[in-house]
Amino acid sequence: MVDLVKLKAEVIGDPISRGYAGMTDLEVSLDGHLLIRDDSDPPTFISAATLWNAFDPTEYDALGPDDQAVVDFIGDLGSDVPVSAGLIKNKVFGVFGSGTTSRANIIALTAKLISRWNELEIGFVREGHVATVRMS
Repeated sequence: MVDLVKLKAEVIGDPISRGYAGMTDLEVSLDGHLLIRDDSDPPTFISAATLWNAFDPTEYDALGPDDQAVVDFIGDLGSDVPVSAGLIKNKVFGVFGSGTTSRANIIALTAKLISRWNELEIGFVREGHVATVRMS
């Protein structure tokens, strides 16, 4: 069952600026089913091996010795690396700049993917549901 009250608030209010006003009813419905990042429930721990595999080897090779030492330290942390506090993410972001593959990989590892409709607990939204809330 679709929660039309929540759906209307989302579609009309567009609180995270998805651009619903410029979309057709079908586009809004499909957009809400896309997996987007949700930082509200990140994993608490990730293995050092998983983190190490997230680093792009070419980007690692291009780092200076001090930055390589930071990455090596992270790789040596063991089986349960605490990532929920953000320390590891901040260290990686300090080493790998914006737009790097390594940075994107760490973001993907430390975030949960969820659709907007699931995040809001709206239900399975179809084109007709969007048309209904837009007309009401």
